[in-house]
Amino acid sequence: MRIGIVFNAPGLNAGAAEIDVLEQVQVVETALARGTNVVIRLPCTLDLNRLDESLTHARPDVVVNLVEALGGTDRLATLVPMLLEARGIRYTGVGASALLACVDKVAAKVRLRQAGILTPDWRVFGMEDGGLDSGRMILKARFEHASLGMDDSAVLCAANAEETDQAIGARERRHHTPFYAERFIVGREFNLALLQCDEDADDGSGVQVLPVAEIDFSAFPAGKPHIVGHAAKWRTDSFEYSATPRRFDFAAEDRLLLRELRQIAVMVWQRFGLRGYARVDFRVDEQRVPYVLEVNANPCLAPDAGFAAALEQAGLDFTSAMRRLLRLAVAE
Repeated sequence: MRIGIVFNAPGLNAGAAEIDVLEQVQVVETALARGTNVVIRLPCTLDLNRLDESLTHARPDVVVNLVEALGGTDRLATLVPMLLEARGIRYTGVGASALLACVDKVAAKVRLRQAGILTPDWRVFGMEDGGLDSGRMILKARFEHASLGMDDSAVLCAANAEETDQAIGARERRHHTPFYAERFIVGREFNLALLQCDEDADDGSGVQVLPVAEIDFSAFPAGKPHIVGHAAKWRTDSFEYSATPRRFDFAAEDRLLLRELRQIAVMVWQRFGLRGYARVDFRVDEQRVPYVLEVNANPCLAPDAGFAAALEQAGLDFTSAMRRLLRLAVAE
Protein backbone atom coordinates (compact mmCIF):
# COMPACT_ATOMS: atom_id res chain seq x y z
CA MET A 1 0.00 0.00 0.00
CA ARG A 2 1.22 3.51 -0.84
CA ILE A 3 0.68 5.81 2.13
CA GLY A 4 1.14 9.56 1.93
CA ILE A 5 1.76 11.63 5.06
CA VAL A 6 0.64 15.19 4.44
CA PHE A 7 1.87 17.72 6.98
CA ASN A 8 2.38 21.45 7.29
CA ALA A 9 6.00 22.29 6.53
CA PRO A 10 7.41 24.41 9.38
CA GLY A 11 8.69 27.84 8.36
CA LEU A 12 12.18 29.18 8.97
CA ASN A 13 11.15 30.92 12.21
CA ALA A 14 8.80 28.20 13.40
CA GLY A 15 8.22 27.81 17.13
CA ALA A 16 7.93 24.62 19.15
CA ALA A 17 4.21 24.25 18.45
CA GLU A 18 4.81 24.27 14.68
CA ILE A 19 7.94 22.09 14.71
CA ASP A 20 6.08 19.49 16.79
CA VAL A 21 4.42 18.18 13.61
CA LEU A 22 7.78 16.73 12.48
CA GLU A 23 7.83 14.47 15.52
CA GLN A 24 4.33 13.31 14.66
CA VAL A 25 5.42 12.56 11.09
CA GLN A 26 8.31 10.46 12.37
CA VAL A 27 6.26 8.30 14.76
CA VAL A 28 3.46 7.77 12.22
CA GLU A 29 5.96 6.85 9.50
CA THR A 30 7.67 4.37 11.83
CA ALA A 31 4.32 2.82 12.75
CA LEU A 32 3.15 2.37 9.15
CA ALA A 33 6.36 1.58 7.24
CA ARG A 34 5.95 -2.16 7.65
CA GLY A 35 5.83 -5.04 5.18
CA THR A 36 4.98 -3.93 1.65
CA ASN A 37 3.84 -0.44 2.71
CA VAL A 38 5.54 2.49 1.01
CA VAL A 39 5.35 5.72 3.02
CA ILE A 40 5.84 9.05 1.23
CA ARG A 41 6.26 12.35 3.08
CA LEU A 42 4.29 15.18 1.47
CA PRO A 43 5.04 18.52 3.17
CA CYS A 44 2.67 21.31 2.23
CA THR A 45 2.29 25.07 2.43
CA LEU A 46 -0.34 27.45 1.12
CA ASP A 47 0.88 26.54 -2.36
CA LEU A 48 -1.85 23.94 -2.86
CA ASN A 49 -0.97 23.56 -6.52
CA ARG A 50 2.36 22.07 -5.46
CA LEU A 51 0.62 19.71 -3.03
CA ASP A 52 -1.84 18.73 -5.77
CA GLU A 53 1.07 17.93 -8.10
CA SER A 54 2.85 15.96 -5.34
CA LEU A 55 -0.26 13.87 -4.77
CA THR A 56 -0.59 13.17 -8.50
CA HIS A 57 3.05 12.09 -8.66
CA ALA A 58 2.99 10.01 -5.43
CA ARG A 59 -0.34 8.28 -6.22
CA PRO A 60 -1.08 7.36 -2.58
CA ASP A 61 -3.78 4.78 -1.86
CA VAL A 62 -4.52 6.64 1.36
CA VAL A 63 -3.24 9.79 3.07
CA VAL A 64 -2.51 10.40 6.75
CA ASN A 65 -3.52 14.01 7.28
CA LEU A 66 -1.34 15.67 9.94
CA VAL A 67 -1.87 19.26 8.79
CA GLU A 68 -2.56 21.47 11.81
CA ALA A 69 -2.18 24.92 10.24
CA LEU A 70 -1.31 26.66 6.98
CA GLY A 71 -0.03 30.17 6.45
CA GLY A 72 0.37 30.61 10.19
CA THR A 73 -3.25 29.91 11.10
CA ASP A 74 -5.38 26.88 11.96
CA ARG A 75 -8.26 28.38 9.99
CA LEU A 76 -6.64 27.35 6.70
CA ALA A 77 -5.92 23.76 7.72
CA THR A 78 -9.34 22.82 6.34
CA LEU A 79 -8.04 23.48 2.81
CA VAL A 80 -6.12 20.19 2.80
CA PRO A 81 -9.05 17.82 3.51
CA MET A 82 -11.09 19.88 1.04
CA LEU A 83 -8.44 19.23 -1.62
CA LEU A 84 -8.23 15.54 -0.77
CA GLU A 85 -12.01 15.17 -0.98
CA ALA A 86 -12.13 17.06 -4.28
CA ARG A 87 -9.53 14.66 -5.70
CA GLY A 88 -11.26 11.58 -4.32
CA ILE A 89 -8.31 10.61 -2.11
CA ARG A 90 -9.08 8.70 1.06
CA TYR A 91 -7.50 10.13 4.21
CA THR A 92 -7.36 9.62 7.95
CA GLY A 93 -9.01 11.81 10.52
CA VAL A 94 -11.98 14.10 10.48
CA GLY A 95 -13.68 15.32 7.32
CA ALA A 96 -13.42 18.88 6.04
CA SER A 97 -16.88 20.02 7.15
CA ALA A 98 -16.46 18.66 10.67
CA LEU A 99 -12.98 20.17 10.96
CA LEU A 100 -14.36 23.52 9.87
CA ALA A 101 -17.05 23.27 12.56
CA CYS A 102 -14.41 22.72 15.27
CA VAL A 103 -11.71 25.17 14.18
CA ASP A 104 -13.93 28.14 15.04
CA LYS A 105 -14.19 27.62 18.80
CA VAL A 106 -17.02 30.12 19.17
CA ALA A 107 -19.07 28.47 16.43
CA ALA A 108 -18.38 25.13 18.12
CA LYS A 109 -19.70 26.53 21.40
CA VAL A 110 -22.87 27.65 19.63
CA ARG A 111 -23.34 24.14 18.25
CA LEU A 112 -22.73 22.61 21.67
CA ARG A 113 -25.34 24.86 23.25
CA GLN A 114 -27.84 24.06 20.49
CA ALA A 115 -27.35 20.38 21.30
CA GLY A 116 -28.04 20.98 24.99
CA ILE A 117 -24.39 20.36 25.95
CA LEU A 118 -23.07 22.72 28.61
CA THR A 119 -20.22 25.03 27.64
CA PRO A 120 -19.06 28.13 29.54
CA ASP A 121 -20.63 31.48 28.62
CA TRP A 122 -18.50 33.55 26.23
CA ARG A 123 -18.18 36.93 24.62
CA VAL A 124 -16.82 38.01 21.26
CA PHE A 125 -15.81 41.68 21.01
CA GLY A 126 -18.99 43.78 21.16
CA MET A 127 -21.37 40.81 21.02
CA GLU A 128 -23.56 39.48 23.82
CA ASP A 129 -24.83 36.26 22.23
CA GLY A 130 -22.72 34.05 24.49
CA GLY A 131 -24.19 35.38 27.73
CA LEU A 132 -20.94 36.77 29.22
CA ASP A 133 -20.32 40.43 29.97
CA SER A 134 -18.37 40.57 33.25
CA GLY A 135 -16.87 38.51 36.08
CA ARG A 136 -13.91 36.15 36.12
CA MET A 137 -12.96 35.01 32.64
CA ILE A 138 -10.17 33.67 30.46
CA LEU A 139 -9.12 35.03 27.06
CA LYS A 140 -8.59 32.48 24.29
CA ALA A 141 -7.57 32.57 20.63
CA ARG A 142 -10.69 31.90 18.58
CA PHE A 143 -9.15 29.98 15.69
CA GLU A 144 -5.73 28.84 16.94
CA HIS A 145 -4.57 25.80 18.94
CA ALA A 146 -1.50 25.35 21.18
CA SER A 147 -2.85 27.75 23.85
CA LEU A 148 -1.69 30.78 21.86
CA GLY A 149 -1.47 33.82 24.12
CA MET A 150 -2.61 31.88 27.16
CA ASP A 151 -0.65 32.77 30.29
CA ASP A 152 -1.66 33.80 33.81
CA SER A 153 -2.60 37.28 32.57
CA ALA A 154 -5.24 35.72 30.31
CA VAL A 155 -7.32 35.02 33.43
CA LEU A 156 -8.87 38.25 34.68
CA CYS A 157 -11.91 39.89 36.25
CA ALA A 158 -13.92 42.49 34.35
CA ALA A 159 -16.46 44.77 35.99
CA ASN A 160 -18.60 45.21 32.89
CA ALA A 161 -18.90 44.48 29.19
CA GLU A 162 -16.79 47.49 28.24
CA GLU A 163 -13.86 46.23 30.31
CA THR A 164 -14.27 42.78 28.78
CA ASP A 165 -14.18 44.21 25.26
CA GLN A 166 -11.09 46.24 26.12
CA ALA A 167 -9.31 43.12 27.33
CA ILE A 168 -10.31 41.15 24.22
CA GLY A 169 -9.21 43.98 21.93
CA ALA A 170 -5.83 44.33 23.65
CA ARG A 171 -5.15 40.61 23.31
CA GLU A 172 -6.15 40.66 19.62
CA ARG A 173 -3.80 43.57 18.89
CA ARG A 174 -0.98 41.82 20.70
CA HIS A 175 -1.32 38.50 18.84
CA HIS A 176 -2.88 39.71 15.56
CA THR A 177 -5.67 37.14 15.62
CA PRO A 178 -9.26 37.08 16.95
CA PHE A 179 -9.81 36.27 20.63
CA TYR A 180 -12.87 35.69 22.78
CA ALA A 181 -13.58 35.76 26.50
CA GLU A 182 -14.90 32.66 28.24
CA ARG A 183 -16.32 32.31 31.74
CA PHE A 184 -13.52 30.87 33.88
CA ILE A 185 -14.70 27.66 35.49
CA VAL A 186 -13.02 27.11 38.85
CA GLY A 187 -12.56 23.39 39.29
CA ARG A 188 -10.96 20.38 37.61
CA GLU A 189 -9.80 19.87 34.02
CA PHE A 190 -10.23 16.65 32.02
CA ASN A 191 -9.27 15.46 28.52
CA LEU A 192 -11.10 12.60 26.78
CA ALA A 193 -9.47 11.05 23.73
CA LEU A 194 -11.74 9.28 21.24
CA LEU A 195 -10.85 6.60 18.69
CA GLN A 196 -13.23 5.31 16.04
CA CYS A 197 -14.03 1.60 16.23
CA ASP A 198 -13.46 -0.82 13.38
CA GLU A 199 -17.02 -1.92 14.07
CA ASP A 200 -19.77 -0.35 16.15
CA ALA A 201 -19.10 -0.25 19.86
CA ASP A 202 -21.39 -2.19 22.15
CA ASP A 203 -23.52 0.92 22.66
CA GLY A 204 -23.81 1.50 18.94
CA SER A 205 -21.82 4.73 19.00
CA GLY A 206 -18.99 3.43 16.82
CA VAL A 207 -16.40 5.21 18.94
CA GLN A 208 -14.12 4.05 21.72
CA VAL A 209 -13.68 6.49 24.59
CA LEU A 210 -10.14 6.07 25.86
CA PRO A 211 -9.30 6.34 29.59
CA VAL A 212 -10.13 9.73 31.08
CA ALA A 213 -7.15 11.97 31.89
CA GLU A 214 -7.17 14.74 34.49
CA ILE A 215 -4.64 17.56 34.65
CA ASP A 216 -3.05 17.63 38.11
CA PHE A 217 -2.61 21.23 39.31
CA SER A 218 -1.72 20.27 42.89
CA ALA A 219 1.83 21.67 42.56
CA PHE A 220 0.57 25.16 41.67
CA PRO A 221 1.02 27.77 44.39
CA ALA A 222 -2.01 29.50 45.88
CA GLY A 223 -3.45 32.13 43.60
CA LYS A 224 -1.93 30.79 40.38
CA PRO A 225 -4.68 30.09 37.80
CA HIS A 226 -5.23 26.41 37.08
CA ILE A 227 -4.75 26.48 33.32
CA VAL A 228 -2.71 24.54 30.77
CA GLY A 229 -1.21 27.57 29.10
CA HIS A 230 1.37 28.01 26.37
CA ALA A 231 4.32 27.44 28.71
CA ALA A 232 2.79 24.22 30.07
CA LYS A 233 2.59 22.83 26.53
CA TRP A 234 5.74 24.09 24.85
CA ARG A 235 8.37 25.45 27.26
CA THR A 236 10.04 22.33 28.56
CA ASP A 237 12.17 24.33 31.01
CA SER A 238 9.18 26.06 32.63
CA PHE A 239 7.53 25.37 35.97
CA GLU A 240 4.16 24.96 34.25
CA TYR A 241 5.48 22.23 31.94
CA SER A 242 6.62 20.03 34.83
CA ALA A 243 3.73 20.94 37.15
CA THR A 244 0.81 19.89 34.90
CA PRO A 245 1.05 16.09 34.66
CA ARG A 246 -1.84 13.93 33.51
CA ARG A 247 -3.27 11.35 35.85
CA PHE A 248 -5.53 8.42 35.05
CA ASP A 249 -6.26 7.11 38.55
CA PHE A 250 -9.47 8.22 40.26
CA ALA A 251 -11.25 7.75 43.56
CA ALA A 252 -14.42 5.67 43.76
CA GLU A 253 -16.55 8.78 44.24
CA ASP A 254 -15.55 9.97 40.73
CA ARG A 255 -17.11 6.95 39.03
CA LEU A 256 -20.40 8.67 38.15
CA LEU A 257 -18.64 11.83 37.00
CA LEU A 258 -16.34 9.87 34.69
CA ARG A 259 -19.32 8.04 33.22
CA GLU A 260 -21.02 11.38 32.54
CA LEU A 261 -17.91 12.76 30.85
CA ARG A 262 -17.73 9.70 28.59
CA GLN A 263 -21.41 10.03 27.66
CA ILE A 264 -21.01 13.72 26.80
CA ALA A 265 -17.88 13.00 24.75
CA VAL A 266 -19.83 10.48 22.65
CA MET A 267 -22.61 13.05 22.18
CA VAL A 268 -20.02 15.55 20.96
CA TRP A 269 -18.55 12.97 18.55
CA GLN A 270 -21.97 12.35 17.05
CA ARG A 271 -23.12 15.98 17.03
CA PHE A 272 -20.03 17.18 15.16
CA GLY A 273 -19.85 14.19 12.80
CA LEU A 274 -16.32 13.31 13.91
CA ARG A 275 -14.39 10.32 12.63
CA GLY A 276 -10.99 8.72 13.08
CA TYR A 277 -9.83 10.30 16.31
CA ALA A 278 -10.51 13.41 18.37
CA ARG A 279 -10.29 14.90 21.86
CA VAL A 280 -12.84 16.70 24.03
CA ASP A 281 -11.66 19.02 26.81
CA PHE A 282 -13.74 19.61 29.94
CA ARG A 283 -13.81 21.73 33.06
CA VAL A 284 -15.84 20.47 36.00
CA ASP A 285 -16.93 23.09 38.52
CA GLU A 286 -17.00 22.80 42.29
CA GLN A 287 -20.58 21.46 42.12
CA ARG A 288 -19.30 18.65 39.83
CA VAL A 289 -21.07 20.08 36.77
CA PRO A 290 -19.09 19.37 33.55
CA TYR A 291 -18.64 21.96 30.80
CA VAL A 292 -17.13 21.27 27.38
CA LEU A 293 -14.35 23.77 26.68
CA GLU A 294 -13.23 22.75 23.20
CA VAL A 295 -13.57 20.02 20.58
CA ASN A 296 -10.19 19.13 19.09
CA ALA A 297 -10.83 17.33 15.81
CA ASN A 298 -7.13 17.01 14.99
CA PRO A 299 -5.28 16.24 18.25
CA CYS A 300 -1.51 15.92 18.42
CA LEU A 301 -0.12 12.40 17.86
CA ALA A 302 3.34 13.05 19.32
CA PRO A 303 4.53 10.41 21.84
CA ASP A 304 4.41 12.86 24.77
CA ALA A 305 0.92 14.17 23.95
CA GLY A 306 -2.37 13.25 25.56
CA PHE A 307 -3.66 10.98 22.79
CA ALA A 308 -0.65 8.65 22.94
CA ALA A 309 -0.86 8.59 26.75
CA ALA A 310 -4.54 7.62 26.61
CA LEU A 311 -3.78 4.84 24.11
CA GLU A 312 -1.17 3.44 26.47
CA GLN A 313 -3.60 3.52 29.38
CA ALA A 314 -6.13 1.64 27.26
CA GLY A 315 -3.57 -1.07 26.48
CA LEU A 316 -3.41 -0.10 22.80
CA ASP A 317 -0.04 0.33 21.14
CA PHE A 318 0.43 3.29 18.84
CA THR A 319 1.10 1.16 15.77
CA SER A 320 -2.18 -0.75 16.16
CA ALA A 321 -4.10 2.50 16.52
CA MET A 322 -2.50 3.97 13.39
CA ARG A 323 -3.31 0.83 11.42
CA ARG A 324 -6.90 1.03 12.59
CA LEU A 325 -7.13 4.63 11.38
CA LEU A 326 -5.70 3.51 8.05
CA ARG A 327 -8.24 0.68 7.70
CA LEU A 328 -11.08 3.08 8.50
CA ALA A 329 -9.85 5.60 5.95
CA VAL A 330 -9.62 2.96 3.23
CA ALA A 331 -13.08 1.68 4.11
CA GLU A 332 -14.51 5.18 3.75
